[in-house]
Amino acid sequence: MTAPFFFAMPLLDVAAGPYGVAANVDRSRRLFTNRGAAGNILFTLPALVSALFLPDYTFTTVNAFTITIQAPAGMTVRIGNIVSAVAGTVTSAGGQGTSVRLKMLSATEWQAIAVVGAWVTP
Repeated sequence: MTAPFFFAMPLLDVAAGPYGVAANVDRSRRLFTNRGAAGNILFTLPALVSALFLPDYTFTTVNAFTITIQAPAGMTVRIGNIVSAVAGTVTSAGGQGTSVRLKMLSATEWQAIAVVGAWVTP
C-alpha cells in the first residue's frame, strides 16, 4: 500500500502592500495572508503567461485588516455572483477569517473555486 500524496501549499505572510503575485510554477497553489500587516493589503494577480499553466492562489485574512485582490489588465475576478470590473478589484468584507481560492480559467478570467466569508467589489 502506498502512502497518500498531499499537495503542499507554501505559506507567504505579507505585512505590507501592494504585492504582485508572480505567475510561475513555484508560486502556484501558494497561500497568501495578511499576517503581521499594520493595514489593508493589496494583491495584484498575474496575467496569462501560457495556456499550459493556469495557476491558482489562496488569500486568507488572519487579522482584522482587509485583503483586496486586483485583476490584471484585460481580466476580471469572479467570486460567485460577484464579478470585478476589467482590471478591477474584489475585497474581503468579513474581516478576520475570510478566504478565497482563485484559479485562472482563461486569458480574461480568474474564478473562485473555494470561498469563506463575504467578498465585495467597489
